[in-house]
Amino acid sequence: MQKIAYFATEAGIPTELTHVRGSYGPFSAELKPLLARLANNGLLREHRHGRMFLIQPGPTYDDAVKTFGDQLNSWKPMIDRVADLLLRVRTDQAEVAATALFAARQLSRSGIEAPTEMDILNSVKEWKQRRKPPLEDEEIAGAIRQLNMLRWFDARPSDDLPLPYDELAAV
Repeated sequence: MQKIAYFATEAGIPTELTHVRGSYGPFSAELKPLLARLANNGLLREHRHGRMFLIQPGPTYDDAVKTFGDQLNSWKPMIDRVADLLLRVRTDQAEVAATALFAARQLSRSGIEAPTEMDILNSVKEWKQRRKPPLEDEEIAGAIRQLNMLRWFDARPSDDLPLPYDELAAV
């Protein structure tokens, strides 16, 4: 949920969440109490499924959609953008993608108007240098290129970006 909330915030949905660098990517301490409030009001249900938690619509979800439908419709392009991105990545890749987007945003805020893809890669590697197991450069590079192509940020392409080998590209 942290990654979904981060992408939703960056897409322009007014979540009112503040994100900081966390061990597993962008993190908002405000999210857990918000999820508890949504669960307490029956908007969602959360239950354990192996090592993961599943979050599903709760019994009052349909009524909330009817009540707040106009507001939800105004966010539809942003919701669709987040859904499109998350359909393209596995759960484990969402951490890398969110981290890359956060790093790109930080570089832009620091005065670098259009960082290079390698600037972003180096920022992610610096942030994640103690991660066990470490992130592979190719995994980070693939996320950066994908986010750049999908226009989540505007980075100058880097010829030396260590992209994963694609068998189809060799054909």
